[in-house]
Amino acid sequence: MPELRRIVDAALNLGALDTTRRFVVGCDYSTYEAVFVGLPFPRPSLSDQPVVETVVFRPKKKNSRDDVLPAMKAARMALLQSKLYYQASIFWIERGFGASRQSDFKLGAFFGIIVSTCSAQAETNEIQAGEWKREISGSCGLMTKQGHRGNYSLKKDEAHIYVRQVAIRAGHDISGYGPDALDAYAIATTGRWLNERALEKISQ
Repeated sequence: MPELRRIVDAALNLGALDTTRRFVVGCDYSTYEAVFVGLPFPRPSLSDQPVVETVVFRPKKKNSRDDVLPAMKAARMALLQSKLYYQASIFWIERGFGASRQSDFKLGAFFGIIVSTCSAQAETNEIQAGEWKREISGSCGLMTKQGHRGNYSLKKDEAHIYVRQVAIRAGHDISGYGPDALDAYAIATTGRWLNERALEKISQ
C-alpha cells in the first residue's frame, strides 16, 4: 500500500490540484483508456469551461491481447492518478457493450473497475449511450417521426453534430476533442442537466 499512498498524496498536493473546484465528470472508456470530461457543478456564474483528461490503461497496438490482464490490474492505480478523479462531485459513466462476447467481457471488466474505483470517491451513476443521445439531440429541437423529443438511436457521427451544437450554445471550446472526448463531454453535459433537474425538484 505504500505506492498507493504515494499516489494519493501526490494527487492531493495543493500545488497540483485545486480542491475548491468540483465537477460533474462524464466518462467514456475502452480497454485502452478512460476519457474524463468535467463540467463545473454547481454551475458557476463566470467561467464554465469543460476540463478533459485521458487515463491510459495500456498502449494501443495491434497485438495487445496479452497485456489486457496486466492493464486490468493497473487500471485502478491509473485512475487514482487522475486529477479529475479527486475533483469529482458526481461521476456519470457510459455503459455500452456490443455484440462480441470476447470484447464485451473485457469491456465489462474495465467498466467494473472504473465504477468500483470512482464510487469510492464520489456518487457514481451509469448512463446508456442512447440516453445522452436523446437528451443532447432533444435539446437541439430534434423530434422523431413518432413525435418524441430526441433520438435514442442516433449513430455516433450524427450524435456528435448535436454535441457540437450544444457546446457552441454553452460557449464551450471542444474544438480539439476526438470521438471519445465528445462522448465524455456529452455524458457530463447530460449528467449535469439531470442533477440540476433533481436539485430543482428537491427545492420545490
